[in-house]
Amino acid sequence: MRRLLAVLVLAALVALFVTRAEPFAPSATLETPVDFVGRATPVKIVAHDRGSGLAHVELRLVPEGGQPVVVASQDYPRRSWLGSEVHEATLAPVLDAAAAHVHEGRAQLEIWATDHSWLARFRRGPRLARAVTVDVTPPLLEVMPGEHVAHLGGSECAVYRVGPDAVRSGVQVGDEFFPGVAGYFTDAGLRVALFALPENLPDARPAVIAVDAAGNARTVNLGVRVTPRRFAEKTMPVSDDSLSRKVPELLAANDLDQSGDLVEGYLRINRELRAKTEVRVRQMCRDSAPAPLWQDAFLRLPNSAPLSGFADVHDYYSRASSAPLLSRITIPTLIIAAATDPIVPISTFETARLSPTTHLHIAPCGGHLGFIASVGTDPDLRWLDWRIVEWVKSQSNGSL
Repeated sequence: MRRLLAVLVLAALVALFVTRAEPFAPSATLETPVDFVGRATPVKIVAHDRGSGLAHVELRLVPEGGQPVVVASQDYPRRSWLGSEVHEATLAPVLDAAAAHVHEGRAQLEIWATDHSWLARFRRGPRLARAVTVDVTPPLLEVMPGEHVAHLGGSECAVYRVGPDAVRSGVQVGDEFFPGVAGYFTDAGLRVALFALPENLPDARPAVIAVDAAGNARTVNLGVRVTPRRFAEKTMPVSDDSLSRKVPELLAANDLDQSGDLVEGYLRINRELRAKTEVRVRQMCRDSAPAPLWQDAFLRLPNSAPLSGFADVHDYYSRASSAPLLSRITIPTLIIAAATDPIVPISTFETARLSPTTHLHIAPCGGHLGFIASVGTDPDLRWLDWRIVEWVKSQSNGSL
């Protein structure tokens, strides 16, 4: 009986030791490799405990020769006799050494973590320590002088100089950031940034920003004078033929859901596909080389219209063509075309409905406005001009 009692007492002591005096200390990892701590330095730490659970996690900044300063902390209270039941915790604070009154220079970043074990009070020292440099001075930023005038919905260019400690710079317009690039000037500190004035941000004030490795940022307002602009509104009719030809093709090519009718598919393309394309384009531009990838000025696409409002090429020609108006002409009119015109097919005139006052003359040759007379047939080689003169005389009943 005594032996059984002794075994039970020993088992109870072992259980108590494992649960309340477990010997395993918490561990911690620094997920972000921090070398500098400034006014806005993001860090991420993860603490682990496999026994009674975490009780307290804190991040300290210890300046060389100074007192430690707690810059972030979190408590995990006991929830049962087993502990807090929190075996992993993540802290992601943004450190501000200036607000913590830590002077610039060498320092040590320490992660302290305790659990609910009875032995926690006997564990001394941080779970992890890393040498860092405290730097709360923003990088140099100088905007080159010059007037900036831009239309809402347009773009502008900024040239500025940054210090060698700047790791990111560009122009901030609302929530949009346009990075600057080097390589245009012999001065290695000069940057140039093309930025847009989005039409949905009429009150945005563009500013140049430079950030160093410690997260210190310096901002200079560009003073852009933004002129208002009224954007054209246009309704674009989309025919059933266009939908049936393009919607299934685009849905299949982009692995989109093909269920529903053509209108649902059209909306899916203009919502989901456009959103995915926007993300893809932004990612491609973000990963672009930090050097000029073009020369000279941007040019508008040749022969492009200033405002697109057509479903496809067939819609464009059907709406831009004068053919439907030929039957409505009420004054004497002469139309001269060539059977060999490579630009305007002769079939266009052969199928057109002409009014009684309209006369169509189709020359067997001449190309596109290349009417040249044979020697001796007209006073000179301007065949088209003389045909017009003849027709005007025929309409004047000899009064000219």
